This record gives sequence, C-alpha cells and structure tokens, in this order.
Amino acid sequence: MKGLIRFLLLLGLCTFVSCEKEELCNVCEECVELEVCNYEEAPLFSPGKMLFGRVAGVKNCLPFIASAKMLIFPPDSTRSDTIIGIEVRTFEEWGSFFANKESIYITTDQNRIGDYSLFSEKYQQYGADYNTVQDHDVFEDSFTVDTSYDNTISIRKIDYHIGYIEGSFDCRFILSSNIPSGNNPDTICFSQCYFVANVEP
Repeated sequence: MKGLIRFLLLLGLCTFVSCEKEELCNVCEECVELEVCNYEEAPLFSPGKMLFGRVAGVKNCLPFIASAKMLIFPPDSTRSDTIIGIEVRTFEEWGSFFANKESIYITTDQNRIGDYSLFSEKYQQYGADYNTVQDHDVFEDSFTVDTSYDNTISIRKIDYHIGYIEGSFDCRFILSSNIPSGNNPDTICFSQCYFVANVEP
C-alpha cells in the first residue's frame, strides 16, 4: 500500500519536476548533475480530498501532495494591509475519516503577481508556520522557519473576487518542540511546492 501511495505521489509530481537522463536529481534545489539529496527522509501522509485546492512539490526530497485553500485576511485594527496566502493540510486515513496530521500556513503582505520573500520587512516576521498533531488534535511537534534558508512565495495568478490563487513556495523549517516526538526529522524542507487554491465558501 505504501509503495502504491509513493507511486501516485511521484506520478502527481512528474509535471513539476523533471531531470535529464543520467542526472541525479536533488529536488530540494534545482536539477543539477551528480547532486544528491542530503535531507533525512520525512514521513508522508494522505492529501485528503483536496476540495478547495492542492499543493504538489517536494518534502525532504520526496514527492509531496496536500490539500490547500486560499487565505485572505482583510485589514483590521492592528494592520492596514491585506494578508493573503494558503493553508496546507495533510491527513491520516481512519477508515472513511481523514484525521488532521500536518498544517502549514504560508502568508504574505504582498498582494500582486511576483516573487517575494516570506519575511515581511514591515512586520519583521516570517509568514510561515508548520506543526504536526497526533490522533487528529493532540500536539505532536512544532517547527520554526529556518532563517538561513531562502524562504519564498511566488504569486502567479490571483483573483480576489472569486477567491483564487496560483503560485509556489519554498520554505525550510527547524524542529522547535521542547520535547520532540521523535516522529519527525530536525529539518523539514518544502521545495518547488506549486499550488492552486480557492477560498473555502
């Protein structure tokens, strides 16, 4: 069963990542000759039903697919900017029920098509968060953004009227749990993660 899941994940990713013959592909960076992946293998989970959108990319050099939805936070009393981004989730299959497993939030105060750092100069913080849970809602591990990495988001299409966004992100996280679960490696790299997402009605 695990072999089938990995095959399907790889099949879903093949439109995004390709390498020339006789190359060893480090899909956490660009395809480079004779380059191999040096990230510790990280667990993969179900993408769920992907009702509002999806992400296809790479997690620690393994094909990664997840559910996604667009986020829009209008200006409020604490800020004058509209914050946009995506919420990414994976799940554990409990029969006919999908139990929450991973949640990733990627946000930016930039709201036009372009390539941006996930670090907001205005707010002096990263628009990224990652954590995992056990048994649907029991805390497992939390991660912080690796500030030494080039954490970015690219916006390719955006429509506020219908609530739609397309783009990609690259982000690396470092384990920050006081008492790590031991179920995750110390570093999680999400790379070449292409997304299409709608706002949840």
